Amino acid sequence: MKPILFTDYDFTLDPHASQNAFEHNLQAVQDFRRRGGLVVIITGRTLASLKRIFSSYADYCDYVIVDNGAICYTSHRELLFHFLIDSALIIEINQFITAKLGLGDYQNLYSYGDQESLQALPQTSKIRTWVKNNAMATALCESLKQHFPTRIKAYPSYDDDSSRCGGGLDPGYMAFVDTMSILAGKENAIESLLTTVKPTHVFAIGDSENDYAMLRKYHGYAIRGSSAAEVASPDHIVADVAELLNALPV
Repeated sequence: MKPILFTDYDFTLDPHASQNAFEHNLQAVQDFRRRGGLVVIITGRTLASLKRIFSSYADYCDYVIVDNGAICYTSHRELLFHFLIDSALIIEINQFITAKLGLGDYQNLYSYGDQESLQALPQTSKIRTWVKNNAMATALCESLKQHFPTRIKAYPSYDDDSSRCGGGLDPGYMAFVDTMSILAGKENAIESLLTTVKPTHVFAIGDSENDYAMLRKYHGYAIRGSSAAEVASPDHIVADVAELLNALPV
């Protein structure tokens, strides 16, 4: 039996501080796996986004969970499970967003696995709604959660740039809200994976709001200085992924 680490990607595995900092974490991940540990990248990104970063993410992880816990694959891209947004709910969500923001003030990007589209897909695991600024993202996220409290999970993300993303998005959007099925969420995805993978210990690390429930449920670690440090125990705050991995028993 082996220990398993669930690591967020943005500002956790990849600190976005420097290429050296990212490579330092990746080296620690590879060392941990060589010592017998399992690693899962668990992220709000799509599979398509990860594939644009890693030519082969199998070099760094055993499983990948994308779209904020909505889809899980093995490192060789075998689908293990998914939690979809049904088509009727997609229509309701779109009508609600349009009523709140008006046409032209947002743009949706729909995703499933390595598919990204400006139109709803036959299977949709996440709707990423790009908006003009952080305040709009906060307000929309709270409104979605209040209007669909038992049907969706929603998380905001700030100070981003739609021009860096694929999918044909227009430039000028600076924040977004991710909407998934209520069954998704990183904490639920971990629980689902652990029904088939039986590690000796479970570790999790993250930095932002979409990590909070995961960190609370699995007594996880937070990146120092991040918002997630507010929900982690004082002794579960680390500088980076490498610091955590180097301290973990295997």
